Amino acid sequence: MLDEAQAVALKEVGLDFYNHNLDTSPSYYEKLITTRTYDDRLTTLENVRKAGIKVCCGGIIGMGETRQDRIELLLQLANLASPPESVPINRLIAIKGTPLEKVPPIDNFEFIRTIAVARNDAFLGHASLCR
Repeated sequence: MLDEAQAVALKEVGLDFYNHNLDTSPSYYEKLITTRTYDDRLTTLENVRKAGIKVCCGGIIGMGETRQDRIELLLQLANLASPPESVPINRLIAIKGTPLEKVPPIDNFEFIRTIAVARNDAFLGHASLCR
């Protein structure tokens, strides 16, 4: 999380891009993350934008969310005041010993469909997919 002063300080030392993923939809977020709120993430994105830093922002797919959650995440990104310049769509790698170790892997085609929607210029405006 960045406050306004931290974002400005980063801009002053030459930072061009800041990666800050929303991770998932607002509806599913609290089931996964308890250390900060979804609004905290949105505030950080706003602070980064105000400082004149470009935004790389996306999510992680396959954490047990539904297709509706994936759509909701992409809609959240598309409806930001300024869409991100790049949108990373990451796939969860379930690692033994972590809370998501037993989450069934997302279907390959479902993952590809999500990326296809994220890459659609009509959906996310000028944003592109980070590789």
